[in-house]
Amino acid sequence: MKAIKWLLLAVGVALCFAPCAVAQDPQLTLVGVGGQTQGDYYIYPYYIEVSSPGVNYVAPMVCDDFSDEIGMGSTWEANAYTINDLSSLLFASGPAGGGAYAGGLITGTYNAYADAITLAAALMGVGSAPAGYTNGEIQMAIWYIFNPTGVAGNLNGVTMAQIQALIAWAASNQLTLAQLLNWTIWTPGNCVAGSCPGQEFFQYPEGGTALGYLLLAGVSCFGAMFFKRGAHA
Repeated sequence: MKAIKWLLLAVGVALCFAPCAVAQDPQLTLVGVGGQTQGDYYIYPYYIEVSSPGVNYVAPMVCDDFSDEIGMGSTWEANAYTINDLSSLLFASGPAGGGAYAGGLITGTYNAYADAITLAAALMGVGSAPAGYTNGEIQMAIWYIFNPTGVAGNLNGVTMAQIQALIAWAASNQLTLAQLLNWTIWTPGNCVAGSCPGQEFFQYPEGGTALGYLLLAGVSCFGAMFFKRGAHA
């Protein structure tokens, strides 16, 4: 009986850790766009399919990555983070090459992502929005935060004055940390900006965040570990 008990325990723990390990690197696939453009570029919404064992859904997401390119059907591995995971995000170091977002990981990177998500909330209609600006202008401002050189050379009808005004608005209306933590940041794995097979995206928790699914898997694993500690010989 003792041998059977330990065998069942080992199988349960193995089944737990397997999905947890896989869930850290789900597959993202671009399956559609909403049709809105700014010049030559599609803007929000991008429809992204998230797939991992036991999880499969499509969600509209906001792209913050002007450094990498994807096409319809592009698939890549990504990790789900929040703004608390600054060092793991795609633009963790020098997100805007200095300027307004200089100052290191906490001040520079945090404010870059906080401002970008604040603009993403305006773009998605889930937060306050600056008056008089189009979705295309807001999208270009998000891209500018993380790649000012690339966007400045491809303004596509948006002016630098508009971009600077939008970023200043985001800084003045920045979401609180509690609000920012509601957003999942999907970061491509094992690559640097400009050489990634996919792009970084923001997901708002409509119907539950992708991060929530991963946390649920983590809770299951901790449950198994607790069971192991509480098991009797």
